[in-house]
Amino acid sequence: MHTQNNITEHLLNTIMGNGKSKYSPGARQNLEAMGVKRKLWLKVDEVTGKTTMPDGDFAMSRKEKVALCIILKNLRVPSSFSSNFRNNVNINPPELRNFKSHDYHVTIQYLLPLLVHVATSMPKDLRVSLLRISTFFRILCAKVINREHLIRAKDSLVEAIYVLEKHFPPSFFVISIHLIVHLADEALICGLVRFRWMYPFERMMKGFKRLVRNRRYIEGCIARGYITRESSLYCMKDLSVNGEV
Repeated sequence: MHTQNNITEHLLNTIMGNGKSKYSPGARQNLEAMGVKRKLWLKVDEVTGKTTMPDGDFAMSRKEKVALCIILKNLRVPSSFSSNFRNNVNINPPELRNFKSHDYHVTIQYLLPLLVHVATSMPKDLRVSLLRISTFFRILCAKVINREHLIRAKDSLVEAIYVLEKHFPPSFFVISIHLIVHLADEALICGLVRFRWMYPFERMMKGFKRLVRNRRYIEGCIARGYITRESSLYCMKDLSVNGEV
């Protein structure tokens, strides 16, 4: 599900307008070269000679960015639902940082539609398209996949991407955006997504990193720590207090 995480990171960076945004001056020059979206072209002040970039429909003002960050910072979620957003959100300046892959997974499925509707003034069709993308991922990652629902969600996803093309620049549509459509076909052929994603292995590797005490012998530290942990669990679970099996 790295495609899902990539699109979420890509989308958040673009609407927040941070350093990783795809709406750079180069993207504005590409719009001018193609002769599309004239109102978003770079503008040069004849008096001062300063170049400015008009904001797109999806762009958030500083007030909206602060409101979004405050919501995330004060958010309370169940244990193990995601990382502690309080540590990943900065209000002054408003920015999102150190998001893990599972944080992006939670954001696109549950948080992004709510944040967009509450904290932004995006056009209605753009907000609805983001809601459709979120709904698609919720259906795709469900514990039980309904074939008809997934096919309908795929058709709705295609319409949502068409709406994104109206508002976002061509530089926004990297290969990850295109691959979303094929995730539904993959699920219909291979079955449930949760048996094929990498989150369990990423959590396991995080546990292995904690076992390393000497960076010169990384493999040895992991092997010794793993054996020690397994032996401790065996003694606690399989042996009684009196030492009888």
